[in-house]
Amino acid sequence: MEIQLQELIEQIKKDGVEAAETKADAILDDAKNQADLTQTFIKN
Repeated sequence: MEIQLQELIEQIKKDGVEAAETKADAILDDAKNQADLTQTFIKN
C-alpha cells in the first residue's frame, strides 16, 4: 500500500511539472511573439 501511495505521489508531481513546463513554454512563445511585433512596429 505504501508503495502504491508513493507511486501516486510521484505521478502527481510528474504531471504537475509537465503541465507547468507546457504553460511556461506557451508564455515564452507569447512573449517572443509580442517582442517580434513590437520590433516590427518600431521599425515601421
